[in-house]
Amino acid sequence: MNCVYILKSLRDGKQYIGSTTSLEKRVSTHNKGQVKSTKNRKPLVLFGYQICGTIQEAARLEKSYKRSHGLLDRSLKRGDFKLVYGE
Repeated sequence: MNCVYILKSLRDGKQYIGSTTSLEKRVSTHNKGQVKSTKNRKPLVLFGYQICGTIQEAARLEKSYKRSHGLLDRSLKRGDFKLVYGE
């Protein structure tokens, strides 16, 4: 499954945005401390994800969301993401 995902750190409350072809494996990799940018922010929970047609589309959206937080907020409000955390 190609997707953009949002992780939430239970340590500092901050979010991390990424893209992947295997969501479950990628979240596990983050929580094992194998991702440099999140290893000091564990534990992390999956906040939500957006399914994409290709990994290239997911990577493009990830970059767009990282550059413009307003775009991410609008996408969340529009319901583009399947929210997981807090259900």
